[in-house]
Amino acid sequence: CYSGRYAADGDMTPVFRILSLWFRHFQHTLVNDEMADIVQSVPSYKFIPLSYQVISRLGTTSTKSNIVQELVRRLATEHPHHTIVQLLALKNGSKRGTAAYRDNIGVLKTEEAGNVLNFVKRSSPMLAALVENMEVLCDAYITLALHDTKEYERRGLKKIALANILVGRDRVPFDNCLRLRKCNQSVPARPAVLTVAIKPRPDGDYSNVPRVQSFEKDFTVTDSGVHKPKIIYCYGSDGVRRKQLVKGNDDTRQDLVIEQAFDIVNSFLDEDPNTRRRHLQIKTYKVTPLDTVAGVLEWVDNTMPMGGYLNGKPVDAHMRYHPHEWKHVQCRSYLQKATDKYAAYLDIQQHFTPVFHHYFLEKYPDPATYSRRAAYTRSVAVTSIVGHVLGIGDRHSQNILIDEATGELVHIDFGVVFDQGMTLITPETVPFRLTRDVVDGMGCNGVDGVFTRCCEETLKVLRKKGNALATIVEVFIHDPLYNWTLSPGRALQVQKDKADNDVQMLVDATADDDDENVADLAARVLLRVKQKLQGYEDPTGEAMSVEGQVKHLIQVARDPHNLCKIYPGWGPWL
Repeated sequence: CYSGRYAADGDMTPVFRILSLWFRHFQHTLVNDEMADIVQSVPSYKFIPLSYQVISRLGTTSTKSNIVQELVRRLATEHPHHTIVQLLALKNGSKRGTAAYRDNIGVLKTEEAGNVLNFVKRSSPMLAALVENMEVLCDAYITLALHDTKEYERRGLKKIALANILVGRDRVPFDNCLRLRKCNQSVPARPAVLTVAIKPRPDGDYSNVPRVQSFEKDFTVTDSGVHKPKIIYCYGSDGVRRKQLVKGNDDTRQDLVIEQAFDIVNSFLDEDPNTRRRHLQIKTYKVTPLDTVAGVLEWVDNTMPMGGYLNGKPVDAHMRYHPHEWKHVQCRSYLQKATDKYAAYLDIQQHFTPVFHHYFLEKYPDPATYSRRAAYTRSVAVTSIVGHVLGIGDRHSQNILIDEATGELVHIDFGVVFDQGMTLITPETVPFRLTRDVVDGMGCNGVDGVFTRCCEETLKVLRKKGNALATIVEVFIHDPLYNWTLSPGRALQVQKDKADNDVQMLVDATADDDDENVADLAARVLLRVKQKLQGYEDPTGEAMSVEGQVKHLIQVARDPHNLCKIYPGWGPWL
């Protein structure tokens, strides 16, 4: 257990292991006695990557609660910009009525979060001011997130004044809430910009962190998304204008956990010389949950959904290059109505030609075309393998963005993880998205060469770091605040289609079933992750080599027999 305090500064694996053992044996006195000593002796910044999971353990009983509270107090006083928002999100559970309690935020957790925040306030005047200002800012974001915009939409307003968003009991306009608290008079007491990723510092010096300076006077409402998130612009003390996505009536904790996992995997890939040389990394973005129904996300600039290029207006590359072929909606309807899905899918292939290679010819001048296509191919490889190991599903073309500056992919919306795609009404049958258009973007070599080799190098690193990765997954799936299982209602939302008359009936029929034992399900999820990392794609079969496993996954992902069975809204022909 003591290895965590002696580990190299960049090596967080021992701390992950310590936390996993602690959470697994939370009821054992000897383990808690050992942990009490570790909390005092290990530098606090080493716990920051999993601070969300540590804070979620607040609200337990007796000695265990004291140890968790002591650790959280250290984190909050020494690294306030990483932890105060998380504590406020937990405390805010008590403000949101019964819905918060359904998400496992009980009275003890909200009370202990409040106790820690009061401790932080008492520790110094500067921290007291920071907590108070952060609380005002978070309340403002939550108010904006939950603000009903139907009236503005009915009137056809594209831009809405932030002054219309009145915050708190004093009904202060959103854009004035911090100014009225005289926040600008003290830079250390000013909240950090919530969508800036802040690297934990061993010395706890965060004086150079960009602070919230002001907001642009108007916000807009997105056209996409079930709950139509809002877009605002925040100006930091560094002079940078940052675009932010404010989500309401949506639990952003799922996105946070997967982005955490991506960050940790990126550290593994950066340690290995072969993956570092190939620049194999997953592009991430900052996610800040504010409570169970609201959150702020970093807007990934210069990106567009793959589906936006392939079949979205006004681009619609398929119609531009093949105007006489079937349209996207025709393909969807044809596959949906077909009784012989395989034959229907083959028909669609004959009437729908891949066009994604044109994206690189249109966007980048020669010779940048080659380098951007190579970056794209590497990005598809690393996100495919990591996504498969973590069981990330619902990878339709709107949930995969392409960075127009680099050609790399950015995955968003992680509502289906840890192989829960197999429990959907129409189960997902492929390990990752490797459709014809995805392959078409790789150029004449397709999946051969760069793509396959990058898949193999990524999988080698994940296998080498298998114990650490399994430990991280174990910590995630046992987090008491993180609901990663798919309820029938959430499953319906993933595959919602007005043309599916039987979907609601299926959900209604299963809605009253007894909930599966989450502990047993978590054990199976962890076992499945370990099996993938050991080369067992078929749990009853033989272990495969890295090369064999990659070859198998590529074949499964491209097999028309599998693609034809997928929910038509996923767009397997794209």
